[in-house]
Amino acid sequence: MSRLHLAIHHSANHHNFMPTTPNVVWLNASPSLRWVDQPLLRHLARHRSIAHWEYIQSLDEASALNTAVELLHQYITTLQIAQDHQIAQDHQIAQDHQIAQDQISQSENQSKVSQQNGKTNGSNATHTKATHTAVKVHLVGHGISGVVGLLYARQFPEHVRSLALLSVAAQPAATWHSHYYVQRQLFPYSRARLLAQTVGSLFGETPPHLANAFINALERDLEASPQEHSLFRLSNLAKGGIEPPLLIGSSYTDPIASPETLCDWQKYLKSSDALWVYPKGRHFFHYFFPQAVSDRLSAFWQASEQVTDHPTEQIPQSSPTMMPISLKIISGESSPTC
Repeated sequence: MSRLHLAIHHSANHHNFMPTTPNVVWLNASPSLRWVDQPLLRHLARHRSIAHWEYIQSLDEASALNTAVELLHQYITTLQIAQDHQIAQDHQIAQDHQIAQDQISQSENQSKVSQQNGKTNGSNATHTKATHTAVKVHLVGHGISGVVGLLYARQFPEHVRSLALLSVAAQPAATWHSHYYVQRQLFPYSRARLLAQTVGSLFGETPPHLANAFINALERDLEASPQEHSLFRLSNLAKGGIEPPLLIGSSYTDPIASPETLCDWQKYLKSSDALWVYPKGRHFFHYFFPQAVSDRLSAFWQASEQVTDHPTEQIPQSSPTMMPISLKIISGESSPTC
């Protein structure tokens, strides 16, 4: 059975306070690769309250992205319920305080006019209703985890403040898993040999003991992630963007979400979206350069919050957070030619 693992990473600025709704939800649909995300999560947790949502699929279950999306929505729904309950509690406290203030005013003012005003104020406070506000969180995911976030943002944009996709191609189904199965179809190599070559492509040169750990992690990911490819069939997903602000991030040396595939993203972007390319790091660049990725995500969130909280305001062109940047690729060096 599919199940969820959830952990909250606290920002240092929040001390021991547990927020009802996390500011950021980090998505992980590859449990065997969760360690790759940890350096970046530690950087992000210094400034934001982050929930770590994880999809775990048993070997007996069929791979299904829709199942992961449904489970993510169940989690977001629990956040909505918790927020509505907190708002109702806060509203009731405010009402009780207003009634108490009115009663004090009545006791201090003996005139008929003062008493009538007090009754009117108390009546208004009693009948005021709490305002319902939809939960909105920043979603972040790498690879197949980002694909889950993309599908969710398309179905439930009202709950997404922004979406950041790391190493996700314009054809969302083009993950490292699809590249692996293409290689299996083209070359008469064993699974072990192709996984070893895949490790070199995704991570670069690694010591033998680390390479073996990477091979084992990728092998488990083939079985446990919700990717829908197989040796007999490669799937595709609809291309396109989303309604909330969107950040597409990758590295120049990423063989999956390469600069060429990022160029393909451009036709789907709007003024609040961004493309960002880091000079190196291959497919898991966020593992090797967590500080740089953390800085870029923080800048994007700050800019997207200005867009979603004040939709009629324009972000200054000179803003160092690089917004608005429709159809522009931001990189550490020169941008690729599209």
